[in-house]
Amino acid sequence: MTLSLKARNVALFAAVACAAALLPDLAHAQVGGGSSVIDSLTQWFMTNVARGLVMLGIIAVAIGLFVMRFSIGVIASVVGGGLILANADTIAGYFGF
Repeated sequence: MTLSLKARNVALFAAVACAAALLPDLAHAQVGGGSSVIDSLTQWFMTNVARGLVMLGIIAVAIGLFVMRFSIGVIASVVGGGLILANADTIAGYFGF
């Protein structure tokens, strides 16, 4: 008996779903306290370097607007970069870090 492609995909999905349901919850092995070196370096970068870069970007846009030399694209990129830097911890949390 030969199964169609759709039937094979359904059977494969069901087998993988059952195997995943039977596996233990492995994420609990990573729960712990303390901070790692990477967390410390990230915190140092965000408080010292990134804040200065955002301030320089804002000052550059302000000077550019004063002499009317910047376009909307440059302003949007500075605003977008500042938002990404300000929310870096949340964004990294989405990826499990």
